[in-house]
Amino acid sequence: MTQSTSIKIRGIYSTALTKIMLDNGFKITQAAPIQIERFNLEKNFEQPDIEIVDFENRQGIIISGEVSKAQKIEEILRTEFEDAIFRKSPIKLNSLYKGKVVKIDDGKAFVDIGDCFAILLNEPVKEGEEYIIEIVKTGTQHPIATTNISIVGKYVVLIEQESVKISKKIRHQENIEALYSLGEKIKPDKWGIIFRTEAANQNPSTLIQEVSELSKKAKILMKRKEEAKSPALLLEGTENIFIEFTSEDKKRLDNIRKEVVKTINQHHYYKSIGREYALLVDFTEDILTKHPEMEEEVLEFFNKIYIRDFPKNGDQILIEHIKINGYQFTLSGILTNIDLYKKQLILRRQFQGGGYFDGLNVPKRTGDYGITEITLGTWNLKTEYYSKSREFKGAYYNINTPIEFYPPNRLRYIDLAVDVVKWPNGEIKIIDKEELNEAYENRIISESLKIKAEQKAQEIFDKLKMENERKSAT
Repeated sequence: MTQSTSIKIRGIYSTALTKIMLDNGFKITQAAPIQIERFNLEKNFEQPDIEIVDFENRQGIIISGEVSKAQKIEEILRTEFEDAIFRKSPIKLNSLYKGKVVKIDDGKAFVDIGDCFAILLNEPVKEGEEYIIEIVKTGTQHPIATTNISIVGKYVVLIEQESVKISKKIRHQENIEALYSLGEKIKPDKWGIIFRTEAANQNPSTLIQEVSELSKKAKILMKRKEEAKSPALLLEGTENIFIEFTSEDKKRLDNIRKEVVKTINQHHYYKSIGREYALLVDFTEDILTKHPEMEEEVLEFFNKIYIRDFPKNGDQILIEHIKINGYQFTLSGILTNIDLYKKQLILRRQFQGGGYFDGLNVPKRTGDYGITEITLGTWNLKTEYYSKSREFKGAYYNINTPIEFYPPNRLRYIDLAVDVVKWPNGEIKIIDKEELNEAYENRIISESLKIKAEQKAQEIFDKLKMENERKSAT
């Protein structure tokens, strides 16, 4: 079925995602030249309804655009990627709020907008005063906002300054002059206009109609501004959906891409490592496209480079521990043993005194240390805790998405909340099931991923229980 929604896709996942979108009847606009060639697309420079781009760290994608259209694409991708993590900010991009500044600290003004506090950066505002603000960045702990508000359309943006501005990407003088002339005639009272890049390719009637529609929104905004009590949402903006891919999803993306073009195994994993590996992947696939008979030698050479970049005993290893809600913190340890054949690493982690070991409720003492055992690609990692005198204090089994290695010294996974703990007396317990269930109920994870996490926890619990029974029998 043909969809009217047009989508612009960029990033390392673009070929696989373009295929998915085309298979579902969507229209691709502003496609990169390589995608035009691969999919035999017509050149189309229409302004997209939806944009899909990579995370900055290339571990997933952001879907941005009109709420209903973005959510339709979200549902398609939920079906395709059952292990992916789906997160949404309750605060939508470009939303306009009336809020009060409740605190100013080091150039940051915290504005109460009801659902949370938005932050104004280095703006001349006063504590206790009310302002109309626009959300310009989401996906952070506090959304970032500005007092320079705008009303965003497909080809035109209304701004509070009473002027006409043209996108710098519009370079033909004839187009610039025509848009300036049109803008002066149609800009609403007390508002200015920015013509977006694609405005240069539109009929004046299309631009006039959009300005008329945005003017209606501006009138609604002004009315609500006077009537609403702070905090209040005045105009809702666009949806931002953050989809974080696990290693299983990247394999699925590999298989989809293979239907279009030569794709080596782990293509999207290697691409997500960084620019050096992205270039290496492109070079490798280009050779294999031209010389398929050289596959064994070329892939062997590729693997040698990858193995070369593994850490050595004594190196510091960083563990990127991503919480299911998106927050990340980094653990570290010293590599004491590595088995490349089994893809196993053992780390020693040293602890300072103070606080308690997570899940065990056992106090941390100065000199305590942990031995963390990691097997790449598995759904858990184990840490055994010991005192300075080597007394066993407990074990913690973290249930997570399959562990990935990022050269030269990073490990990465998404924590799936549920864990298994074991105390020195042999007691075993599965903990934090509620957090896993909450993530499922909030549609952050699928039912399939929830069941996988529960099964992994139960498998570890049953194994530890069996070990206890064997010890009791001897």
